[in-house]
Amino acid sequence: MKHTKKLFSLALAFIMAMALMVPAFAVEANNGTNNSTDVNYQTGTITIDNPVLGEDYAIYRLLDLESYNNTTGAFSYKVNTTWAGFFEQDAIVLDETDPVDTGYVVIDGQGYVTWKDGANAADFAALAIAYAKENRIGAVEGPVSPMYDFVTNKVEKIVFTNLPLGYYLIDSSMGTLCALDTTNNEVTVYEKNGAPTSEKKVQEDSTSTYGASNTADIIDTINYQVTITIPGGKTTGNTDDSVQDTTNPGAQDYILHDVMDEGLTFGSVTGITLNGVAVATDNYDVKTNDLTDNCDFEVVFGEAFCAGLEKDDEVVVSYTAKFDGAKKITAKQEYKNSAWLTYGDKQTQTPATTTSTKTFDVNVFKFYQDGTTQMGLANAEFKLYKEVETSDGKKTYYAVAPKAADEDVYTLTEWTETVNSATIFTSPDDGQFTIHGLDADTYYLVETEAPDGYNKLASPVTIVIDEAGHLNPADAKDTNGNGAIDEEEYATRIEVENKSGAELPSTGGMGTTIFYVVGGVLMAGAAILLITKKKMSDDQ
Repeated sequence: MKHTKKLFSLALAFIMAMALMVPAFAVEANNGTNNSTDVNYQTGTITIDNPVLGEDYAIYRLLDLESYNNTTGAFSYKVNTTWAGFFEQDAIVLDETDPVDTGYVVIDGQGYVTWKDGANAADFAALAIAYAKENRIGAVEGPVSPMYDFVTNKVEKIVFTNLPLGYYLIDSSMGTLCALDTTNNEVTVYEKNGAPTSEKKVQEDSTSTYGASNTADIIDTINYQVTITIPGGKTTGNTDDSVQDTTNPGAQDYILHDVMDEGLTFGSVTGITLNGVAVATDNYDVKTNDLTDNCDFEVVFGEAFCAGLEKDDEVVVSYTAKFDGAKKITAKQEYKNSAWLTYGDKQTQTPATTTSTKTFDVNVFKFYQDGTTQMGLANAEFKLYKEVETSDGKKTYYAVAPKAADEDVYTLTEWTETVNSATIFTSPDDGQFTIHGLDADTYYLVETEAPDGYNKLASPVTIVIDEAGHLNPADAKDTNGNGAIDEEEYATRIEVENKSGAELPSTGGMGTTIFYVVGGVLMAGAAILLITKKKMSDDQ
């Protein structure tokens, strides 16, 4: 019984159609479609229109037809001997003496089979396919894959011919379900069920929107979403979409696969929704080991969950990743993450969709001008901060970025509101250092200490990183004159100049000396004058 329940669930992933073929013998010959009363010559055709390329289709005959009356709609069926064991099960045959019995058919003393009013044909078909697979009952015809007509650019129809008339089941590797009730010899099953689709997107934290790419700090949690759109349910042979029976599922056995570039590491599945409503965790299993494909993790959806899906349902899987701290992360490199869905008996794969994530560096050059030459300047100290608008107003966050032991590279590890906890970036002898792992954003580099003999900057240096990793792109100039800003015309580093004041005139000892000299000269002059006057007096 345990195996039967398991295969019942699997059947919901594999059944495409259940068709009731016409009776093979008419009470009156002109009521039949072949004008023959010989059951041996009553055959029919089942055509599958619009089959899905790459899928397999097979048919099974559950019941044999004895006779029918096309005028009154009366027909008589008996169990096909291959399926005798299936129709001996209590779950299939209704016990009319039991008021709570939920069987699907009634079998009288002569072996004639009639359908129970209100019984669910889709559930019956699911049980039948499960039984066929468990007991290795072969198909009457198939499996057959459709061919592609390169002249008409369409997938060709699949046609099963010369079929003894009866009650048929059509199985598809897609796992779609469709019931067909007809009394015609030629029956067309129109395949409404396309392949499911899956689309992966990544969140840009600055806008909270999801798209094909994003930029991030090296410490950020990266948020992904994969949207799975469910194909149609069943149709009863009508080509009009509006007649579709959406109570039955489309393709089944869903497994979501995801693979990440080296440099990214999977976090967790943070939630799954069905049409915006949270899905309980017991409806899926997240696997990181014993994977069926070359990927980092899989989400395997439960059979009961798949069986309950309907046309145009949307399943959204949300999960996270981070940059791998054990790997060397390269600035401006696209770190990719791809996801795809497999489904159905053959685990057919949807096209993979890929997102990319980048992080960036800021290269700083601290210098002084020596004539026309920029000379690296050591021992200038800086802090880096950014301003963020929050519900509580604008807040300032300072970078914490420890320095590598063997190079002048500081890697971001945290943003803090405490200025005293911020990293001090110190320019080395050549004046060049790198701040690694920044998001596309606007930052401010403030000089907290100038080298000896140099003036500290009066205001912070503004640094803008765009989504391509360009530094201060607004400052780029069309230096080659081709009418556009080319990649090589963007700045590759932030250049920060320090200036010193000119040497001021000195004062002190010379001022006193000159007074002594002048005084001496005046005294000598006075002495000469006195001597001269005395001599002139003596001569007179």
